[in-house]
Amino acid sequence: MKMSFRITSSICVGTWILFIIGCHGSSVIKTDYVEGTVTYKGTPVADANIAFSPVSNGSPAYGRTDSQGAYKLQTMLGAVDQGTTPGEYIVIINKSENIPTGKKEIDPDGKEVDVMTSRSLLPTVYSSTITTPLKVIVVSGKNTFDFDLVDSP
Repeated sequence: MKMSFRITSSICVGTWILFIIGCHGSSVIKTDYVEGTVTYKGTPVADANIAFSPVSNGSPAYGRTDSQGAYKLQTMLGAVDQGTTPGEYIVIINKSENIPTGKKEIDPDGKEVDVMTSRSLLPTVYSSTITTPLKVIVVSGKNTFDFDLVDSP
């Protein structure tokens, strides 16, 4: 009985390891490096979210700016900070903060907490694929896209 359990366990673990290795190897896609900076009225924007949404072909990609407004893109299926696939993209950029509404509510632990709302810190035109004027074409190799956001694009 113990030997059968060990054999079954070994087979399950071995199959699981092969599955993980197989999935990992096939899940990483070839991408082209994409980096740049985000500024608002010439000032670097820290902690902004940036996303590239494909117009037709391409792989959705995302990143976050650092304290100097610099970002590196990555996809869900690509290596970390290694860009996205070639193609035309619509670019959305947003940054928001939570602010208290002045109301209170009870959280699941029974504690009274402030009810918060979100406020955009950048012009909202850049936060939607429908309204953003930002478009880029990613090509093979290294790509650099800098965005200087303004109030009225």
